[in-house]
Amino acid sequence: MTILRLFRDGSRLEFGKGHLDRWSVYLAHPQRIKALVSETESLVRLEQLAHTHPPQVLYADFIVVYNRATHEPQGYIFDLIHAMARMYGERNFEVEVAQAMLYAGMVGLERRHRSRPGVKRHRRLSVHQVLVEGYSAEAAVAFSKNQVYAQVVAACAVRGF
Repeated sequence: MTILRLFRDGSRLEFGKGHLDRWSVYLAHPQRIKALVSETESLVRLEQLAHTHPPQVLYADFIVVYNRATHEPQGYIFDLIHAMARMYGERNFEVEVAQAMLYAGMVGLERRHRSRPGVKRHRRLSVHQVLVEGYSAEAAVAFSKNQVYAQVVAACAVRGF
């Protein structure tokens, strides 16, 4: 396990072995069983946060992280996420964890052996659908899952990215 981030509640975000590779993201709590973080779970967290915070602000903060995500996890990006989350008041910890999960997921996608460059677009499309277009997390994941890469690229182009 590669620990990516240790949170103030003692939980940690880490890479571990999944079905395909060792770049699956896990959230481990001190008193609970370590859980695999799915794209759906990450998006559900954002969807819930959008009920109490402007979705456009959540999306803009996600884009700041998205633009910096590469195949290598960078500690400064987790620090950036922590700093941006402070602006969310009482729910800052929830925002930090949600954005960190999305970031780690994008790094994991980029690290996968057979991934094409830019495969993190899947994640941006899903986040856009949830926060800007009002899709449910499940619908956004299903949309990307059933499409080939070229269709995802085309869907992103239609949305201007």
